[in-house]
Amino acid sequence: MTSDLILEDGYTIAKSLDGNHDELNGATIAVSGASGLIGRHIVSVLLALSKTYALSLKVIAIARDRKKLEAAFVSFRDEPNLVLRPCDITQDGSWPAEATHLIHAASPATPLLFATQPTRVILANVLGTIHGLQTAVDSGAYVQFLSSSESYGIVGEHELTTDGLISESSLGLINPLDVRSAYPESKRMSETLVIAYAAQFGVRGDIVRVSHTYGPGVAADDNRVQVQFAKQAAAGETITIKSDGRLMRHYTYAADCAAAVLRVLETNWQRNQPEAFNVADASVFISIRELAEQMLIAAGRPESDLVVGQPAAESAGWSKVPGGARLDTAKIEALGWRPQFTLSNGLGRIVDSLRVDQG
Repeated sequence: MTSDLILEDGYTIAKSLDGNHDELNGATIAVSGASGLIGRHIVSVLLALSKTYALSLKVIAIARDRKKLEAAFVSFRDEPNLVLRPCDITQDGSWPAEATHLIHAASPATPLLFATQPTRVILANVLGTIHGLQTAVDSGAYVQFLSSSESYGIVGEHELTTDGLISESSLGLINPLDVRSAYPESKRMSETLVIAYAAQFGVRGDIVRVSHTYGPGVAADDNRVQVQFAKQAAAGETITIKSDGRLMRHYTYAADCAAAVLRVLETNWQRNQPEAFNVADASVFISIRELAEQMLIAAGRPESDLVVGQPAAESAGWSKVPGGARLDTAKIEALGWRPQFTLSNGLGRIVDSLRVDQG
């Protein structure tokens, strides 16, 4: 069962996060988008940390759909420190006033929705962030916003580090007249909101810019390329690449991403103002074709089950940003974060979870 795998992942990460957890002890942490891929893993790691290190920690998992929220945490049904809160964070009053930390992970992240429901994407990011920050003005809570590496857009060579990396100071360009920009532009606006509320109201906060993620718990309607490959591999279907397959990207296992989110949260006391952190597995920067090949290996499938070069649909909502530049992860690694899951291990777990879900 997918929920069981996510529970296991939580304990794997918790055991790796030894050290001081004073920031979490006695905390009440609200996580929006808790039924989504990253949100589920954040909640799982938090609960595992609570048990592993005997912390007095309460987690409030927030999502719009009650049934999806309950299904996401079926393996946690007897967890006394978990509260499920079905609500819409685009609505005022949705963030719990009693929370000491707010993690805003709710945002549609599938390319199809960027093209077909762009306003939903914008509202989830921007209004969800505004309501969280406004709650923090009154409660004094810490707010962390989960942004995306897509917020960089197209980065010129002059903005790269001397090692050719995209650092947190890189700016990039995004076309505001492209409907697909609803996703990266609303991420950028939400980042600015965190900075603005800190400057005007003294709200504590941070920003994490997450790379492409994968792992158990992907949504049934998720049409991101890594998810489609996993679904095809798990179902015994041919993997079809709708390009030449040369585009290079980072891929980060969801539980490792959750660990980075919490490492930033636990060290927020070290910073005088909000900062941004790139979150990516620096060791996994591969082409889409290599990802497909590794997915087949994880599923025990032959190389012949790969078709390359099929034309992509114009309306799929895929990114128009050229790949090729790595993210600079020195800043998050300086906080002591390191990925715990290898690519082969992580791909095997997402394939296993999908095979269970497919029956």
